[in-house]
Amino acid sequence: MIRRQHFERILEAVRRAGVGADLEALLRPTSGGRPRRLKADVMIAALIATAEDGRRLTFVNVHATLTTHLARSAQETLGVRWKSSTEAAPCTISLRQVRYIFEALERRLAYAETSVPEVSSGEREIRKEVFERIRDRILEASLPTGVTRPTALALDVTAVESWSKGKRRPKVDRDGSDAGPEPCEDDGLGTEEVVRDRQSADPDAAAGYRTETHDNKSSMFFGYDVHALVGVLPVGADPDDGPKLLHSVSLTPASTDVVEPSLAQVDRLIKKGYTIRDLLVDRAYSYKRPERWANELFARDINQVIDLHPQDRGMRDYDGVLAGDGGIFCPAMPRHLWEIARPSKFTAGKLRKDATLAERQRHARLEAEIEEFQRLIAERQTWAFKRLVGAPENARDQGKQRMLCPAQAGKRKCANCPMSAKFEDVPVVKNPPAKATAPTACHQVSVTIEGDVLAKLRQEHPWGTPEWTASQSRRTQVEGFFGNLKNSSTGNIKRGWCRVRGLVKTSLMFVCAAAATNIRLLRVWAKRVGYSGELLCEPDDADYGFEELDGAGAIRVHGPPGLAA
Repeated sequence: MIRRQHFERILEAVRRAGVGADLEALLRPTSGGRPRRLKADVMIAALIATAEDGRRLTFVNVHATLTTHLARSAQETLGVRWKSSTEAAPCTISLRQVRYIFEALERRLAYAETSVPEVSSGEREIRKEVFERIRDRILEASLPTGVTRPTALALDVTAVESWSKGKRRPKVDRDGSDAGPEPCEDDGLGTEEVVRDRQSADPDAAAGYRTETHDNKSSMFFGYDVHALVGVLPVGADPDDGPKLLHSVSLTPASTDVVEPSLAQVDRLIKKGYTIRDLLVDRAYSYKRPERWANELFARDINQVIDLHPQDRGMRDYDGVLAGDGGIFCPAMPRHLWEIARPSKFTAGKLRKDATLAERQRHARLEAEIEEFQRLIAERQTWAFKRLVGAPENARDQGKQRMLCPAQAGKRKCANCPMSAKFEDVPVVKNPPAKATAPTACHQVSVTIEGDVLAKLRQEHPWGTPEWTASQSRRTQVEGFFGNLKNSSTGNIKRGWCRVRGLVKTSLMFVCAAAATNIRLLRVWAKRVGYSGELLCEPDDADYGFEELDGAGAIRVHGPPGLAA
């Protein structure tokens, strides 16, 4: 049973975001014709409510939400149940009417060349733009209007399997000849076994790689990549200062390059008025060439917070100084600081009170590993150049910076920098470069570091420092959101969670499931902190149960004979 007030709350949020108006204009571009009983905004609200109720997003379940799980009075108000002049019993919308809306949206919005090769490229771009606006507005319906927008976002990609299986491999005889296509298996919809010419029923999906877990038991999958941006709080903020919600999502066929869809999402949020200061990403992004990723963020005045890929580690010579790990260092820096071993984790976390001896030993080893890492990083920072003009003030220069050497910055005393002699309680450069052969940095107050030297690994806080660790650790919020989506007791998104095919229909189902997760997390946060200043955060009235009615609409009484009397 879905509470009427909660469903109406979701429906109002959908209407507030303008989803219904967009969909109705798309489904009924001209006046005339018989009006549909099932309105588009009611359909979207039913999808969100079904997902929030913990059931699979199948048309059968959505139909049940509208005709069974809602109170009869709500069904009549929504127009999905009505009295007929020709029928004795009340009428309800059919399963076909529920399915029709999705099929109609697919016909009008499908833009992938794999599914609509006959559509021109110009028309595909128009369809894609319309679809993205509808998808974004569905997600906006789950976001609170009275809560401050985050200025830091965590970006990541996760895998979602298609309901279809991938292309069938041909049978091969022992002599190596092609024995023809294999028959496909029953897809679970009751269809008969047919022979396919090695084509999948989902033309938009693709094969890709994912992290192997206990649940999926494989690093290969067939389906879609989900690109998600989850809001995170400022470093040091109270966890209850705001909810950690999904603010943007898009689906692409698996193995699609992450750059284009991610930057497109960032641009859409900026266009909506978001001020993005920090973007927390993993090494799948930081490993991209700077002209494709880091420089693009720099041009948007966004600071990336990244971990370093192993192949980006280590020092190299740059005009007589050392460049590496995202920083510039004095050439006299000792060799043992050139490449510092990365710990298995940057934070040890809290140890359980009932932890076993083995767990305590592992925790102690990790703490010692982190402590040694932080000690070496702190020592290396005394050799690091200080950024003098580090803010991205001119995107045209692509990161060109003025920097001070450690002696000029007051981190060390150096014979090549007489003014550093006045500094107290700072270490000394024991083997400074000879003045005759010293690099330019030893003769000038500051030096210019070209943008292409540090562009790829440019970030506000040096890698490995406590400030960087505190900022980067917030990226777990996007992983936690994925966990909420896929956990069997919450979102339960895994193969079979929805039974549609194609990029448009799968994306619509996914964004409704994501909106349901947003609403659930938002309401949990609002209840915990006592916030009710937003439509979706309003507390429910007391639940007094419900009555079962018989076919005539009277209260049905269950129990031993005579109880009704």
